[in-house]
Amino acid sequence: MASNEKPQAEKPQAMVGEWSSSGAFFGAILAGLLLGLLGDWLAGTGPWLVITGVVAGFVTGFYRMMDYAKQLDELAEQAQRDRYGR
Repeated sequence: MASNEKPQAEKPQAMVGEWSSSGAFFGAILAGLLLGLLGDWLAGTGPWLVITGVVAGFVTGFYRMMDYAKQLDELAEQAQRDRYGR
């Protein structure tokens, strides 16, 4: 095994983490869409709440993805410090 390869046990866990983070991104957009549709249906305001909901969902999803990327970066830095003792 090369020194930069991950053990086989870690690869499925990393893949699940990536799928769940992308699912959270699209879930936030879908939640904004559905809430906007419900709000427009109840208030009769046309597409404005749908547009607002999708934009808010995108912003929320993007923020969550950036937070997840920051966590991964911190984990990688910690693993590098643990490995090389810095």
